Amino acid sequence: MAGKIKHPAVLVFCLCVAACVAALLSVVVRLPSAEPYGASNKERTAYTTDTGTPYFTDQDSYYHVRLVQNHMTSGVFGDTVVDGQTSWDTKSFWPEGRSAAYPPGIVWLTEAAWGVLHAYAGVSLERMEFCIPVLASSLVALVGFVLGMRVNGGVCGLVVGVLVSCAPGFVLRSVFGRYDTDALIVLLDVLLVLMLTEALRAQTLRKKALLFGGFLFVAWTYGLCWTPQNVALYVAMLLVGALLYVLLVAWNRRTKGLGAIDAVTTSGVNLALVVLCVIVAVVAGFVVYGPHFVSQAVRAVAGTVDLGASSAMPSMFTSVSELRAPALSPEVGLRWLVGDMLRSDATILEGLGGVVVCLFAAVGLLALVSCARDRKATNTPLDPNACRIYLCVIGVQLVGGCYLSLRGIRFIEHLAVPVGVLAGVGVGWAAQLIRAHLHPKDHVCRVLAGALCTVVCTMAIAPSLLGSYAISARTRPSASDAHAHAMQWVRNHALDANAVVVTWWDMGYFYEFESGHPCLWDGGTLNGTRAMLLAKALVAQDPQFSVAMLRMLSASGNRAVDRLMGHVDASMVFSAVCDALLLGEDETRSLLVERCGLTRDEASEVELLVHPRASQEVYLVLSNEMLLRLGWYEYYADWDFSGEATPPRATAFNKAWDGTPLQDSDEGKELLQRRSGETMWRLLVDGKVDGAFARVFDEDDGVSHVRVWRIA
Repeated sequence: MAGKIKHPAVLVFCLCVAACVAALLSVVVRLPSAEPYGASNKERTAYTTDTGTPYFTDQDSYYHVRLVQNHMTSGVFGDTVVDGQTSWDTKSFWPEGRSAAYPPGIVWLTEAAWGVLHAYAGVSLERMEFCIPVLASSLVALVGFVLGMRVNGGVCGLVVGVLVSCAPGFVLRSVFGRYDTDALIVLLDVLLVLMLTEALRAQTLRKKALLFGGFLFVAWTYGLCWTPQNVALYVAMLLVGALLYVLLVAWNRRTKGLGAIDAVTTSGVNLALVVLCVIVAVVAGFVVYGPHFVSQAVRAVAGTVDLGASSAMPSMFTSVSELRAPALSPEVGLRWLVGDMLRSDATILEGLGGVVVCLFAAVGLLALVSCARDRKATNTPLDPNACRIYLCVIGVQLVGGCYLSLRGIRFIEHLAVPVGVLAGVGVGWAAQLIRAHLHPKDHVCRVLAGALCTVVCTMAIAPSLLGSYAISARTRPSASDAHAHAMQWVRNHALDANAVVVTWWDMGYFYEFESGHPCLWDGGTLNGTRAMLLAKALVAQDPQFSVAMLRMLSASGNRAVDRLMGHVDASMVFSAVCDALLLGEDETRSLLVERCGLTRDEASEVELLVHPRASQEVYLVLSNEMLLRLGWYEYYADWDFSGEATPPRATAFNKAWDGTPLQDSDEGKELLQRRSGETMWRLLVDGKVDGAFARVFDEDDGVSHVRVWRIA
């Protein structure tokens, strides 16, 4: 802040008010998502559970809910333990199951917070999980305010707190009911920057050691809340920025006449502590994650997320919309000001809050560069050494964030941190220039300066607030009463405790949670074999083929395909398995011997996997949302095993794999009509398939139409 502080109590009060305003705005922009904004009474009822809490807005949330329930019940994340130590999830990817190893941070935090809130306020676990993203986002605003205030005063702090916590790309993933790790990891991202920059700014060895220790603690906490390779990447970026600052200071001092040894000695404490942080982080990675930690970290640094084929098999990452590589800016000029992240073609510029935010960030970057070179150049009281710290640390984070955001839309929320800090610096610098050029002793000038500063702040934060509020208002729960009632029917009427629920990938998390029964797969099962086999069942013209495929998957999973993979190529394996489904036992054995080169004994073993003898109770659950995924069923069912086909870019779920909109285009309607003879279409739209399936549940709640079919 410029000038001497005449009334420190007033200043502290103003800073507290500014911090509260930033936190309050982060909550306000998310309030429409607390209840379906603008929905009719019928829709609002369908979107609300029996306890009065809306269904969560993302399917992944239900996986985290189940992790919390499992851990509170048995002390492990899965529903069983194998080999005496591995937590295993039998409800996901039935019948094989999969490891329940998962970053435990969100589970531990939820249990600790609920233990306090339930004891003193009677808050239910469901309601707290529903609100956690917004509570964490308000903490992002507070930490962002402290960071911005340390960079360039209270005005900068207010802008940083708002822009980071209310960036549309972040709000999209942290609204009410988005019970995921995003809000936590962005909070930890901001904390890392604050701890590291404060450690570099500290004047005494004791303070530096404490703050660098705090940095390592936050990094460790970060590793408990997100995938190790991504955490390693973001921690590494900040440490590179710190090393760059140390080298910059050493070079700057040497050019001013100090010798090389003296220059290094001057920065020796920072250098030693930064190197120590690097060593501790690497050793901790080896100890916790094993020898594969280095290869994972290198892969994360390279930014390699394979969205194409692996050999001749498909990658499930192709259909993960959050990994879509976004464009830098939209083509429509109006969207440069206030973006809409709910659009399938949302861009980086929209996720950051629009062009105004980026312009202020550019101004802030110029201010830091100018001040780092010459304090008088900016006509502000900014400390040149502090500017060098922020320029190096935030600059590296900015460059790395831009690269990652161009490779995946989900990384935009992290890019909002350096952009928000730089924009806050730009606004703070503009406010200081306004106050410096208007005489503060003149009452009229003071009022005018305050008004102009308010206008500048409003210009910076208004686009983000408007865009985020629009995103929150259009957010809808990912499930409704029809889905919940269908799973409650299965829970109450299934004859087998291991009766299998079959649906497409995305809804599996909710169905596992609500029914208590296993699913063939869910959002965490990135398995190309399962995708192809289930897709073939859904798009088959012959319902008997669909039944045979679902029986095989429910009883033996992928084992038939896995057993054959070592004998012939993938194309022949899938062709042989699909052809064998409708053949008799002897014919199947002969086919496997002739086409796959098996012995008679080996063919008999595989035949038992293709035609399981044990009867498995299976429920196929279809909903109108699945019509929007028809293009992806076609993509996986008709997979090109040559490995030469160009893989698609990840798209939103309401588009086909090639980007064709299924709702708003003639091409999409034609695609849907081409699929009208297939099993899923006949079951869901026509409502019956004679003999092969028995309909046991049918409900349309005004939001979703769900049908459940039993397979004997």
